[in-house]
Amino acid sequence: GLPAVKDKTSPGFPIYGCVNHRWGQAYTQAVAHFARYGADGIGVVPDEWTFTTGRLKRAYAKHSNPEVAAHYKSLSGHAQCPVCHARFKEQYGVEYPDMAKPWSTSDPVWAKLLEFRYQETTEWMRQTVQAAKKVDPDVVTDTMICVLPVCSDDRIGAGAAWDMVGAKTGLDCLQ
Repeated sequence: GLPAVKDKTSPGFPIYGCVNHRWGQAYTQAVAHFARYGADGIGVVPDEWTFTTGRLKRAYAKHSNPEVAAHYKSLSGHAQCPVCHARFKEQYGVEYPDMAKPWSTSDPVWAKLLEFRYQETTEWMRQTVQAAKKVDPDVVTDTMICVLPVCSDDRIGAGAAWDMVGAKTGLDCLQ
């Protein structure tokens, strides 16, 4: 679930649908928690909520606090997490692209963004698999369902490169 937010001073504000922000941390913690109960398998899936703000905007854009509502209304459809902004700048030496602008394949920043998201999603999945295996080394980690959106190199939503995910995450079963 999403954190309760009273106003901009609430500890749950802001949250971004991003593997590098509290959403990703909460998902990893939940996987480790559920691995404690003897499940045969557990899904590690950066599904349609990864790197998107749709669910958050639907939940908070009509918030009773106008500042909270304004923050979420102002976000583009793609996550703009401050952690990602800092890591992207550090890694590539350029600013994270303005996600409100149209995708432009002629600007090299978009290729960098795609690479960055593949790397960050893969690293998050690796950490999540490790968290589950630390609790129960025998649990099978799996992508479980086919919502892992890896089919197009031009996709600016979530995404991970299958070969990178398979080689670096430690998943037991990559569907």
